[in-house]
Amino acid sequence: IQGIDRALSGRISIVASTALDIKNIAFEFNGGPGELSFQELFPQTPSLIVSNLRAAGILKPITQTLTLDEIFIDLGNTTINASASVEGEWLKPKIEANILVENFPVSRIGEAWPPTLATNAREWVTSRISHGTVERLDVHLNIDPGDWENSRIANRETLYGQFSVVGSTVDYLPGLPVAENLTATGWYDGVDLHFNISDGHLSNQTLRDVTVSLSGLEKLDARGTIRIKSVGPINDLVQILNTSPVQNAHVLFTDSSLLKGTIDMDLEVNFPLLKDLEIEELQISGATVLSNVSIQKLNPSPLLPKIDIKDLNGKMIIRTNGFDLDGSTLANETPIKFSWQENLTPQENQFVTRIDLHTRLGESERKQWAINDNRLQGFIGATVTLMTDTDGTTETNISIDATAAHLTIPSLQWSKIPGTSAKAGIALNLKNGIPLGNPTFDFSSENFVTRGHIELADQQFVKSLVFKLLEVGETRLSGRLDVEENGKYNIEIAADVLDIRPFIGNSHIDDMQQIVVSGTAATAILTDKVILSGLEGSMTRHKDSSITLEGMAHELDLRSYFADKSDNHETVTDEEQNFPRITFLGNIKRVVISDLMHLSDLHGQIHYDGDKIGLAEINAHFEESDNVEFRISERHKSRVLSITSENAGAVLRALDVTDDVVGGSLNLQGTFHDDQEGKPLTGELIINDFHVVNAPPLAKLLTIATLTGALELLGGKGLPFDQLQAPFVYQDETIIFDKARASGLSLGLTINGGIRLRDNIVDLNGTIIPAYILNSFVSYVPVIGDILIGGDGQGVFAATYRARGSFDDMEITVNPLTLLAPGILRDLFKLFDRAANPPSEDR
Repeated sequence: IQGIDRALSGRISIVASTALDIKNIAFEFNGGPGELSFQELFPQTPSLIVSNLRAAGILKPITQTLTLDEIFIDLGNTTINASASVEGEWLKPKIEANILVENFPVSRIGEAWPPTLATNAREWVTSRISHGTVERLDVHLNIDPGDWENSRIANRETLYGQFSVVGSTVDYLPGLPVAENLTATGWYDGVDLHFNISDGHLSNQTLRDVTVSLSGLEKLDARGTIRIKSVGPINDLVQILNTSPVQNAHVLFTDSSLLKGTIDMDLEVNFPLLKDLEIEELQISGATVLSNVSIQKLNPSPLLPKIDIKDLNGKMIIRTNGFDLDGSTLANETPIKFSWQENLTPQENQFVTRIDLHTRLGESERKQWAINDNRLQGFIGATVTLMTDTDGTTETNISIDATAAHLTIPSLQWSKIPGTSAKAGIALNLKNGIPLGNPTFDFSSENFVTRGHIELADQQFVKSLVFKLLEVGETRLSGRLDVEENGKYNIEIAADVLDIRPFIGNSHIDDMQQIVVSGTAATAILTDKVILSGLEGSMTRHKDSSITLEGMAHELDLRSYFADKSDNHETVTDEEQNFPRITFLGNIKRVVISDLMHLSDLHGQIHYDGDKIGLAEINAHFEESDNVEFRISERHKSRVLSITSENAGAVLRALDVTDDVVGGSLNLQGTFHDDQEGKPLTGELIINDFHVVNAPPLAKLLTIATLTGALELLGGKGLPFDQLQAPFVYQDETIIFDKARASGLSLGLTINGGIRLRDNIVDLNGTIIPAYILNSFVSYVPVIGDILIGGDGQGVFAATYRARGSFDDMEITVNPLTLLAPGILRDLFKLFDRAANPPSEDR
């Protein structure tokens, strides 16, 4: 009664002995407005403001027993009905009570819940639950005197009951949206508190089934468990993450308004019952299902275009330390399968985030990603792996399988067909979507292997490509390609083999770029039949597609080139049309023409303008001794050609004219008439002091003319000639001789007619003079000899000949020992004044 601060009215009945010992006191009373305090039993418990109070019971002082048969307390809209018994010492009594509280405001729970009774549960409930009404609360107390020794009265037998709540709000975790308008039922005791939420909302999430269990309330390390089943829009989840400390788990979603879709969650959250709970102390597990999710204008990197995600469906398994999300989606209309692993508190050597993407790109998908390259046709498979470390660095690996695609690289004259294996890889590190360091690359396919790294300017623009290895076709090299601000390409290489064939005359190389290649090459392939060895220097491809070669080489091997010309009867100029405008400056230590012949110390320059050689200044030596000089200089509408050498036979063999001339000095002077159709070359070839050996056509002519002495010389150490003087015209792969003549001690010849070089068709005629007969007979006749011979180097007895047909099997006719009228011609080689016609096309 001491705790009742209000006016009371009622009835009391006292039963006492004759000695006035009170055996029991029966009472029944009620009172108006006032306060009700339980400070004596439960210190720090605030007083209750009551509107009405009614109580009835019996007090037995001898046994120290108080029985309350009825307690009714009206707190306004809240009523309390109870029955109880109190036995023993008042400050530490045994209490048994049954209490029913109805329509009690949740906000006043702290007023009615004594601070010493189930302290941990009281702190969590009073700090986390607000609003709403406790429709019904059943409280059962069973407190023994010994329980008062512990100021925290809490065990399963001391306190238990049930409750139901409507319209309540629960603040599960600090910093996260609260669950509102909840309908819940539950039970509790001095150790556990458990309630089921059957209805409510968490932001826009519909809560379908939520259970809250607070365990071990009597302990300092009491814990709570929340199981949540809900469904709703996914952007709510992102808003929750955006307002929580869990920032690394949603790095891609900065604006939740751009995110649409549905998430179905089944989660379990374990946490300690602490008033100031930290996010790191949560243990979350469970699963969520994502349906029809879309994300607009996703921008994972400043280097990539913005991405629109739609039709994302997946399942997320939430672990204590993170989550695993697997599913599929459309990214810019491209189907992608993905997996996402997140570690919220990564251990040592463990990643924070790992994302794996798998897709297949056809023509339409590549257009969506601005990959418009006609060098790629068909489908390619792509796998992207991104692993983010604790410092925010993302290790990125891109793997591409182009086996099903058709690939062409015209600038390298390389291609592959579908079905041929082709794999590529790119590895780079990113920080906030910006590359760090040097990305690496590799590619492997049939006849094409490369690997190296990329050097970047301003962390995003390609500055250099560094090739640790490049194998394509015959080429095998290492090197680097630098891109300068003016668009010029500088390439430095160290090649085992350098195949220049794709580079020269390649119309697929960007004409607007200047490319400079410098370095060394153990072997350089210029054409199918022209090989350079020990090359050091540079090659520049200018913006106008012209090429400049500068440097030095140990050896130029032309054996295959000339051997093929001989076998196929082609001319030296057949391949010139395949070359672009090119300038060569440098020297070559050794030029191998055949197994038996080479040039040494070739040096000078050549300029080819794409149509003709306009300038040439070349010096060389044959087999380290005899010198040869080759000159072409431009004049107005013409070019002057000059070839001189101390070894005519070597020059003729080198030019693939004939192998049958030995020795002699050579002097060729001519003029290219560039202003005339066909740009004919006219000139004169003079060879002094040479021998002719073998020479099957000449042997056949000598045989028919029965000049056995000269024939014997031809088959032996060679038929000697003092001089060959051959005026000629070269045009349309045909050489025309006009009054060419060769004279020697044993033989004299005149040559008229032509040779068509492209198919080696011959139509020649002339005179053959057995000079040894004249010298041994006619020349000794006084006066008559002078008249007939006409002086030194002239003859009168001769045979006319004609050679027609294929060079290898020509038809030769001879009209022997024709006697010429004496004194008519002073020059023996002017006997015939009719010029021969060039070979006709049908011969």
